Amino acid sequence: MSAITDSDLITEDKADFVLKEAKEQLVATVADAEALTKTGVYLLGGPLTVITGLVGVTAAQFNGTKSISEQRWGVIAPLLLTQQ
Repeated sequence: MSAITDSDLITEDKADFVLKEAKEQLVATVADAEALTKTGVYLLGGPLTVITGLVGVTAAQFNGTKSISEQRWGVIAPLLLTQQ
């Protein structure tokens, strides 16, 4: 086993450098995470809004006073197909 020399020791300057770099990396990681979160909200929010609207329009086409065979399937069927 070799002897430990002064160059092997961690100096205050080296520790400060490592901590400064770690802090900068953490700030960059948090900024990236915030940007991804914002993008994810927009990417998921848009399709979910459209799907919710389609479900509402499809449900509004059903008439509760008519039997299942008397429903407006010409309007309902295309709406159902777009939701899958």
